[in-house]
Amino acid sequence: MYNKLLEVNMDAVLFNTSEKTTLITHGVTTCIAFIIQGSFWDEDEEETTKFCGLFHWSGFNSYPADPDEQARDALLFFLDRLNIFSGVEDDAHIHIESLHFIGGEREQRDVNNEVIVSGTENEVTSLVRIVSKFKFSDYGFNIKPNAIKHDHFLTKDEQSISISLTIESCHFEIKKPSTELTNRSLGLFF
Repeated sequence: MYNKLLEVNMDAVLFNTSEKTTLITHGVTTCIAFIIQGSFWDEDEEETTKFCGLFHWSGFNSYPADPDEQARDALLFFLDRLNIFSGVEDDAHIHIESLHFIGGEREQRDVNNEVIVSGTENEVTSLVRIVSKFKFSDYGFNIKPNAIKHDHFLTKDEQSISISLTIESCHFEIKKPSTELTNRSLGLFF
């Protein structure tokens, strides 16, 4: 189907415009994957170009910094990298068909109430709050109604999520080290 796989490591961002390329990331648990699909006008090619992008965000990096500010900075970082990648002019717009956030894990404790996994409830809460009131048009983005989706707290214990993304579709799998597998396809967005 697709002949080129590009792996997105933790805290890395990649964008793609090729129909024959798949962006992949593994090990999403307490991390959160930012997934975007859309299009922009390519001035050089004189045509509309479809794209997809993936950011494997590891979460907050400092405390007690304002959680909402850190979530907003992560979103702005992702969108800024998209602007750079697209090369669109300041007066042009990038069209967002789908903006999806996957991951985050609840805190887990053992039988003695000791923390096993610290969890990322704060990151998820702040991200949901920031994205819901974010003015995309102020930054040159046209966003399709109902384009924003959240899938959080999907894993527990030793489970992790692997994500594969193309300009046409997104698919994720919840994996457990013992080969237990749950597939979820998000289908075509165009």
